[in-house]
Formats: sequence, C-alpha cells, structure tokens
Amino acid sequence: MIILVTLHLLAWVALALAAYGAYHDVRHLRIENTISLTITGLALAALLFQAAANMLGLLHAPVLGGWGAHLISGGAVFAIGYVLFAAKLWGGGDAKLAASLALWLPVQALPAFLMTMSLIGAVLALVTLLAKHKPQLIKPIADKYTDQQGWVAALANGENALPYGVAITAGACHAFLLMGYLA
Repeated sequence: MIILVTLHLLAWVALALAAYGAYHDVRHLRIENTISLTITGLALAALLFQAAANMLGLLHAPVLGGWGAHLISGGAVFAIGYVLFAAKLWGGGDAKLAASLALWLPVQALPAFLMTMSLIGAVLALVTLLAKHKPQLIKPIADKYTDQQGWVAALANGENALPYGVAITAGACHAFLLMGYLA
C-alpha cells in the first residue's frame, strides 16, 4: 500500500510542478529548467522505486510501465520538441517540459498526451490570433498588468507569443489520469 501511495504522490508532485511551469509560462513566457529537471528526476525515481518494489515482491501490479517504454516516450517527445524548437515553433522550455512529462508515460499513453496537448495548443493559438486581430478585446485585461510582461502583455503588443506550457500540462494531466497515476 505504501508503495502505491508513494508512486501516486510522485506523480501528483510532477503534475503540480508542471502546473507551476504553465503558470510561469503565462506570466513570463518562460519555463524554468529546474522544473523540467525536477520532473525528470521524479520520473526516474518513480521508475527506480517501482523496480525495487518489484524485485522485493512488494508490488503485485506495476503502476508505471517498464523502463524501455518510458525511455522511448521521453526520447521521442524530446526529438519532436527539438525539431519544433529548431523550426522556432516551440521554445526550449516547452521542449524540455514536454519531454520530462513524456518520460512519465509508456508508449501507449503518448497518443492521449499528444492529442490533448495539440487540442489545447490549438485553442491557445486561436485566442492568440483573435487577440492579434481584435486588440481591443485584450487591451482592458492587459491594462491591469502593471509589469507589462507575460502572455497577456505580449498579446496586447500584437506579438505572436503562446504559453504552450499550458497545453503540455493539460496533455500530461489527461494522460496521467488515463494511466491511473492520479488515484
């Protein structure tokens, strides 16, 4: 029982960090490296903890998949993120956050992660386009920000900024839920 609680707690902490990264992305259009590194460390710790519990016979049904399935997921999403970063479609923080969260997922969970991430990203892109073409809609909101930074301020200035950390975190929440990590 304590093994399951620990694995689920690690998953919740990883999602909480991702949510903080998404918030930071909205406020500053930046995702700190420490967030992605910590999520990666938590994934590796959870996989190691599960492997040790399996070897000791303390876990009858694994929560996470095998090492290979998780490493393939993390590596595949890192490669996709690298291509999107090189094409200047994603920031480096987005690529690192997506890869660190994908490391938590076995290959069979990647479609849910990527689909949800894409759908939420499309909504964010539509909001960005709407704000760019109708700046009067965003101006009253932007005027409330005194620091004039972040997504809302960028929209008010007509920039194409997009806090994709929100979409990445939403995709991870959906995939974690489907995998039963949030029990």
